[in-house]
Amino acid sequence: MLDWIRMIWDYNYWAHHKLWNCIMSISDEDFKRHVDYSIGSVRIQIVHVMWSEDVWYQRIQGNPIPTYVAEDFPERSLIREKWDTVEQNWRKYIATITIEDLNYSIEGITVGGHPYKRTIMETLLHGVNHGTNHRAQILQLLHGYGGETFEQDMSFYFRER
Repeated sequence: MLDWIRMIWDYNYWAHHKLWNCIMSISDEDFKRHVDYSIGSVRIQIVHVMWSEDVWYQRIQGNPIPTYVAEDFPERSLIREKWDTVEQNWRKYIATITIEDLNYSIEGITVGGHPYKRTIMETLLHGVNHGTNHRAQILQLLHGYGGETFEQDMSFYFRER
C-alpha cells in the first residue's frame, strides 16, 4: 500500500514537472489571460493546484492553512520556487508515512465554509486526482494558445519509469 501511495504521488509530480515545461512555452500574456471556464487563467489554476497541495500538507501537519493567491506571484519563477518547496515537503512526508498514518483523520473547513473530516488516505488520493483534473484543464488552455502539451495518462509515466 505504501509503495502504491509513493508511486501515485511520484506520478503526480512527474506530471506537474512536464506541465510546467509546457507552461513555459506560452507567453506571459497567455499565462495570465482571463478564462471563464473553471477557476480562470493558467496562472490562477497552477497557483490553485499548488496552494491546494500546500493546504492539505499543512492540515496533515496540524499547521494553519496558507493564504496566498495567484496575484502574490507576478512571475512564473516565483510560482516555481514556491511549488518546489511544496513538492519537497510532500516528498519528505510521503517517504516516511506509515500504514497507521493513512487511517488518521484530519478536520478542515472547505473554501465554502463547510466543515469536513477526511482520512489521510482520502486526502492523498484526492490530491492526485485534483492535480490530474486541473492539469487536463490547463493542457486544454495551453493547446488553444499554441503551447506545448503532453500526454498525462499514467501509462506514459509507467513507460518513462
